[in-house]
Amino acid sequence: MRPPREPQDPTEALALVRRYLGATYRIAEAALRAIDLQELYGRVHTIIRDLMPAENLYFALWDRASGTVSFPYFVDALDPAPPPRIFRRGLTEYVLRTERPILLDQEILQGLEASGEVEPLGANTLDWLGAPLVGVEGVFGVLAIQMYDGVRRYTPEERDLLVFVSGQVAMAIERRTSEDALRLSEEKFSKVFHASPDAINLSRLEDGVYLDVSEGFTRLTGWTREESIGRSSLELGIWANPEDRSRAVQLIQDHGEFTGLEATFRRKDGTVLTGLMSGKIMEADGARCLLSITRDITDRKTAEQALRNAERRIRTVLAYSQAIIYQLDQEGHFILSEGLGLTKIGLRPGEMVGRSVFESHGWDPLVLGQVRQGLHGRASRETARFRERTFDNLLTPVFDDHGDVDSVIGIATDITERQQAEEELLAERGLFVGGPVMVIKWRVEEGWPVDYVSPNIQTILGYPPDDLVSGRISYNSLVHPDEVEAIHQAAAEFKAQGLTHYEQQYRLRTASGEYRWFYDFSTSVAGQGSDPGYHLGYLLDLTDRRRAEEALRQSQKLESLGVLAGGIAHDFNNLLTVILGNLNLAQFRLPDDSSARPYLTNMEAAVLRATELTKQMLAYSGRGHFQVRPHDLNAVVRDLTHLLEVSISKKIHLQLDLEPDLPAIQADAAQFQQVVMNLVTNASDAIGDREGVIHLTTSVQHLEAPVLRDEYRVDAPTPGRHVILEVEDTGCGMTADVLERIFDPFFTTKATGRGLGLSAMLGILRGHGAGLNISSEVGRGSRFRLCFPASTQATLPESPTDQAPSTTPLRGLVLLVDDEEQILDATGLALDSLGFGVVTARDGLEALDRFQEHRKDLCLVVMDLTMPRMDGREAFRAMRGLDPAIPVVLSSGFTEQDSLQTFPDGGPAGFLQKPYQIKDLKTALQRALEG
Repeated sequence: MRPPREPQDPTEALALVRRYLGATYRIAEAALRAIDLQELYGRVHTIIRDLMPAENLYFALWDRASGTVSFPYFVDALDPAPPPRIFRRGLTEYVLRTERPILLDQEILQGLEASGEVEPLGANTLDWLGAPLVGVEGVFGVLAIQMYDGVRRYTPEERDLLVFVSGQVAMAIERRTSEDALRLSEEKFSKVFHASPDAINLSRLEDGVYLDVSEGFTRLTGWTREESIGRSSLELGIWANPEDRSRAVQLIQDHGEFTGLEATFRRKDGTVLTGLMSGKIMEADGARCLLSITRDITDRKTAEQALRNAERRIRTVLAYSQAIIYQLDQEGHFILSEGLGLTKIGLRPGEMVGRSVFESHGWDPLVLGQVRQGLHGRASRETARFRERTFDNLLTPVFDDHGDVDSVIGIATDITERQQAEEELLAERGLFVGGPVMVIKWRVEEGWPVDYVSPNIQTILGYPPDDLVSGRISYNSLVHPDEVEAIHQAAAEFKAQGLTHYEQQYRLRTASGEYRWFYDFSTSVAGQGSDPGYHLGYLLDLTDRRRAEEALRQSQKLESLGVLAGGIAHDFNNLLTVILGNLNLAQFRLPDDSSARPYLTNMEAAVLRATELTKQMLAYSGRGHFQVRPHDLNAVVRDLTHLLEVSISKKIHLQLDLEPDLPAIQADAAQFQQVVMNLVTNASDAIGDREGVIHLTTSVQHLEAPVLRDEYRVDAPTPGRHVILEVEDTGCGMTADVLERIFDPFFTTKATGRGLGLSAMLGILRGHGAGLNISSEVGRGSRFRLCFPASTQATLPESPTDQAPSTTPLRGLVLLVDDEEQILDATGLALDSLGFGVVTARDGLEALDRFQEHRKDLCLVVMDLTMPRMDGREAFRAMRGLDPAIPVVLSSGFTEQDSLQTFPDGGPAGFLQKPYQIKDLKTALQRALEG
């Protein structure tokens, strides 16, 4: 290529300008069409190569922040593309430092190297031409071309052209960079800014007439190329604000060029837009011309305004948000602190800005841990506490263009009330998951299919909820067969009465086959159309409560009957005492050969049998006479074996299964034998004349209080080891009605029974603190299980009961105290017959008067316990206070154990249980006098 020459005529000059303008247009077009900067660099390289020798061309970009120079495009015949480098003293850096274009030949280059302005880098160049790339913020790069051989040299005009081209390229690079930044911004902020094409035009400086315009000019202004050339911007009315044109003219006059001038323009259709202009004076056809490029930034300005409006809206939202919204920089300092939620923790919006989160403000360690994670690029969500409030704290890192953490943004929502509500809701839900109330919704259809059932049905009834909801099990099938019809009938009656809420009690079958009682509080909802409606029931298991209530009723009934039986026995014993006393006196005074004596003997036998009856009644009331000591249960059963075998039918086999090494039990042997005899004889009667088996089993079990209370009916259970006696038969069994009444006094199913055997047995068991469990099935037999608290004492050998006859003389004055006149008469005569003198009193107060009156002569006091005004206990204590040397024998229709249990140590000298014979009276008095 030959060096350009100055054009000699205007036509040639205009052609040259048009050529340059075309190149400029091509650069602008390349900037618009290039996919990326790399393609733009290649296109520009081709355009420049058409204007001047530019086989060797490169672009250098300067990053001021890091101080590095990179070479994104580098085409050279000798040197390879250099890597990015720290700012040095190469030719590229020289242009960057001076911010001026430079045209070098060998001589100028050697001069610069000699002065130290530049240092040799790469191959030696023949000619080197470089122009700075100038942007809005100054020089940011270099466009350089060079040649290594030939006679061709670069001219100043080519330098100026390269400068002009570099300006267009700089704008293109900046625009591309801005577009890339805009695309990134669009990804982050939903396309806030939008790119637009540039308008390129060449006009005469003196009158502003357009010499040429680009297609971008047409797109920007709406004026076609034909309409624009030969006319000025004033003629077209493009300047919307004359002041903008004045500023552009002033800049051109002062500096010869300008960049980054914002101005408003009016399109052909009258609409106004905003453009960003760059302009430079150049020579064209001997005339000074202005080459300008205008970029439409209307959309960007609109977007910026919209962004500002959005920011204002966001600020308003932040200010009135109930949450706490905050942002922390890389050091953990607050750069944002907004939201009404701040007031709940005693802070004001913006108060924390500038302060570090790591300073001592009482932050939850979880929050500080979240901040540290966020600063390392990890999002997190935690529930944290701060100043008595609970927050749901979401923390998210914000990354910059290089993927580094720029800041962290947090949103802390106060969930204190919500968490409390959730906890309350969870507690309420617990009622339907693990609580006692079962919720069932069933449709009013055949079989009552279930739509919903609470999860705790599996715990209460043993069925998985899906078994009912799926239809495998209907609700109707769970109801006890005896109660299905009654439930349906009751529901129909409630519906007929217009009631929507009703209560019932019925039994439901568990998965194990057991039927349990439930209280059902149901709501009935009528259906509409084809919908039959449904029932929503809240069911509570009443089985244990009904059992406890039944046990309590039974216990209260037995206690009431026991009190009645004890009272009757006490009064009956008083009558028997009179009868037996008078009978003994008659026997005492009749000669041995009297014909009346056999009749009296028969009467005595009858009275003694009546006495046994009262003992059974006292035993039922729990006031029987017990001589408690440690006993081996197995030994007691074995000792009774022979008696049991002869007492039952020959067709019945008595089978013993006794566990060895049983612990002892505290019991009265005679009373316990009576219990075993009653159970075995009842079992024998249940078997009757058929062949059968009576099985006696002993064992040891550890029983807890609920089992003792609910299954064995022990009023005051003591958990621990218990000795079990089980009597099981293969007899006829008992119905439920019989089972409920077997302990009632005088109730019997036998033709010749008195109905006191089991009643007395229950009293004996209560007196021993023992329990009883009964199971029976008609046609299958019955089983009686008795439990006795195990004793820690060892069994003792039986002590001899025979005693030598007393030789103590019977004489002296006896004070006889009783509220029954007939007892005073009969017992007084008996004492007189034994050789005593008698003084009588009818209650405790009278007895004390007689005691003080005859204290010097009294040898003994015989006194009843139950009397009006002052009972025997109070009178006894008063007498002990007056003269403890005088022995007192107490008497009662109740047993000695029951009567004397409240007396302290050093009680009475003796005790007589009514009814007693004269011989018993004599023995008791002799022992009292000897004592």
